[in-house]
Amino acid sequence: MSKANPFSPQRGKLWKPKVLEYIALGMGVRKACELAKIANHAVYRELRANPEFLKEWQEALDRSVVILEAEAVRRASVCSDFLLWKLLSCRLKSRYGEAGSVGSTGVTPNIELNINVRDKKSEPDA
Repeated sequence: MSKANPFSPQRGKLWKPKVLEYIALGMGVRKACELAKIANHAVYRELRANPEFLKEWQEALDRSVVILEAEAVRRASVCSDFLLWKLLSCRLKSRYGEAGSVGSTGVTPNIELNINVRDKKSEPDA
C-alpha cells in the first residue's frame, strides 16, 4: 500500500481545514501543523501561492483574536493587575490613560535627569 503524496491537491483538501480550525482556536502555526500532520513549510508555501488560502488564514487569525482576548481578560482578572490595567487602558483611554503611559491621566510624565559624573582620576586628592 503506497503513501499519498503529501503535496497532492487531495492531501491539501484534508489538512487545510484542520490547520485553519486550529489557528482560529488560537494555536500557533507549529502546533496547528503538528495536529494537522503537515509540515510548517508546506503551509507557508501554500500561503504564498494561494490567495484564497491566505484570505481564509487571515479570517482564522481574526476569529482567534476573540478567543485570545477572552483568555487574556480571564488571566488578567485572576492573576495580573498589570495585564488588567493594560487591557483597560486600551479600551477606555479617557479613564485609564493610553496603553504604555504612566498614571491615570493618560499623560506620560516628562522627567529630566541631570547626572554629573566625574572621573575619579581627574579629581584632586582631598
